[in-house]
Amino acid sequence: MLEATSDICSTKSAYKMLAIEEAARNPPSNIPMQVLQILRHVWADKTIQPRVKTFAWRLLRLALGTACRIHRIISTVDENCSRCGRPEDDKHFFFDCSFARVVWFASPIGLRSDALPPTGHGLHSQIATILQQGPSQTTTSIIFSIMWCL
Repeated sequence: MLEATSDICSTKSAYKMLAIEEAARNPPSNIPMQVLQILRHVWADKTIQPRVKTFAWRLLRLALGTACRIHRIISTVDENCSRCGRPEDDKHFFFDCSFARVVWFASPIGLRSDALPPTGHGLHSQIATILQQGPSQTTTSIIFSIMWCL
């Protein structure tokens, strides 16, 4: 697409045109407002490393390769947790597994993961609960850094 002011095609003007056309063809899916709010905090936080931000986006958009998700695609992959043998979904991996529970309790947050609300579709309600009810030093960067390390 040509820019109106210069008659020169640039990468920026081409990207804008493609983005507008793509958004018109495929409107964004329904993303829970809580997920959007958490992602805004993640992207705005300058202390979070880019790889942890990408991880947070994948986690909240249900795009991490947990054993249960991979097992649906490749049936030869075991869908159970390698540490405890229970089915490994997002909630189990990050909050219910005995290893994850120990990590959260030993963290600066001192979180008892069994006290978190039950999960619906994704972990955004648990993350929001940690952000709201955690100690004052609890930040988005600490939460997602712990989750990234798990």
